[in-house]
Amino acid sequence: MEPFPVPLALIYLLCGGILGFFWPKVSWRWGLWIAGPVLFFLALSLLFTGQLDIFLKKDLPILLLAISSACLGSFILAWYNQKIK
Repeated sequence: MEPFPVPLALIYLLCGGILGFFWPKVSWRWGLWIAGPVLFFLALSLLFTGQLDIFLKKDLPILLLAISSACLGSFILAWYNQKIK
C-alpha cells in the first residue's frame, strides 16, 4: 500500500488549520501534537525492527510532509484568526 502524499498533506493541513484557528495561542505546535502519535509509533518501529535505511528512504519524507503541513496549516489559520480579530 503506497501512501498518497497530496491527500495526506491536505488532511494534516486541514486538521492543523482547524486547531490553529480555534486555539491560536499555541499556533504551530498543534502540528507537532497531531503528528505526535506517528512519531511515537515510528520510534517504536525503528527500535524493534532496526531498519534505518528503509526509514530514511521511504518513511522520513512522508513524516516530514505530515509534520510540515500540519504545522503550516495551524500557523496560517492561527495568524488569520488573529488578523480578523
